Amino acid sequence: MKNENPNIVTNKKSKKRVGWIVAVTILGATTLLSGGWAVSQSMQNAKLKNNLNTIYQKSYYDFYDQLNNTEIKMNKVINTTNSSMQEKLLSEISKNANDAQASLNNLPVSVNGMEKCL
Repeated sequence: MKNENPNIVTNKKSKKRVGWIVAVTILGATTLLSGGWAVSQSMQNAKLKNNLNTIYQKSYYDFYDQLNNTEIKMNKVINTTNSSMQEKLLSEISKNANDAQASLNNLPVSVNGMEKCL
């Protein structure tokens, strides 16, 4: 049998213990950092989703208003006999139609969804 020095055996056990402590500490720190990153990403995702819904709502109401304005102006064109007033109204109708199209482009509407609505 070998006679090992008790100090050497204790030193080896101490090194193993320090190694385990370092490994557990690194693992714990990594877990905390990963958890913090996940929470941060989740919060950012919720914020972006909220911003997108706000844009959709604004675009929808803008589209609705521009469509109503176009309809009103078209009725005015039909009922007026003044050609300069008709020209002005037709110009405004064209602008409203372009603005309505821009608002509609911001909405999450697919071609398949449009077919179902029609």
